[in-house]
Amino acid sequence: MVLFGVFALNGASSSAQSWCPPGGARWNFNLMGLGMASGQVYQYDADTLIDGIPSQHLSIVQTTTQLGNNDTLIVGHWETFTRHDENVVLMLDQLNAVWDTLYWFGAQPGDTWWQFGATEDGERYVVLDTGFIVVEGVQLRALTVQTMCGTDPFGERTLIERVGWAEGALSYNCSTADNYNFSTYCDTALSYPIPGWECDFTTSLEPSQRIVALEAAFPNPASGTLYISLRTTDPQKGELRLIDAAGREAMRFAVGAFGEEIVLDVRGQVPGAYVLQFISANRIMAISHVVIER
Repeated sequence: MVLFGVFALNGASSSAQSWCPPGGARWNFNLMGLGMASGQVYQYDADTLIDGIPSQHLSIVQTTTQLGNNDTLIVGHWETFTRHDENVVLMLDQLNAVWDTLYWFGAQPGDTWWQFGATEDGERYVVLDTGFIVVEGVQLRALTVQTMCGTDPFGERTLIERVGWAEGALSYNCSTADNYNFSTYCDTALSYPIPGWECDFTTSLEPSQRIVALEAAFPNPASGTLYISLRTTDPQKGELRLIDAAGREAMRFAVGAFGEEIVLDVRGQVPGAYVLQFISANRIMAISHVVIER
């Protein structure tokens, strides 16, 4: 059987073992680069209804730690939604307002499905093998999956029931292949890959942590003018810096007020990937990734 496109789930049937078991679940991811470490935490914290369909609400928190001083700040906090039956997990594509296939735990060798958020015909998964693993006494389905990016195979990945991708992001696909890496998963019954890892179901902010977010940087990619807005719970002055892929500072811009739009002329910059950093009191308070084109 070969399957393309988006699954439709029938009814409200569910399997507690397949996805988001009662009591909560938590996924941790990390990313290293450009003198800082970033992390993402996904946390299942409530059941809800989306257009009358039983769904799961997942909170997402993104953090940044400046290497050398271990100063960690929360730079983003948003949400996503999933729904599932015993074989398939769907995630809500909020941009296009459609449910898109995230995982197919019931797939068999030779089965195929589109990657979540696929933009090209060749962005799909091909199941190579299936089996089981036992994690802290719980038997889980495990699939060996080939990632296809266009006509070329990108690499093999392991998909584990309840956990998701054992390598890569929660919604791993061709565009996120080299970004966030899976670290740990836990719920009230098990943790993977570290047995006994304590699952702290909280997304609350420490009193000392400020939320500073580069809320919008558009257009992205940019070829002329880049528009940026900042949001913060603790207004402060600082500098906005544009850092190239080699870690070199390409631009610097003083910031004195929040909520106002900042305009950067990037026409003189070399095309490529850049990081926007907001710096205050010699600390990196927020980051955002942008691409500059001709």
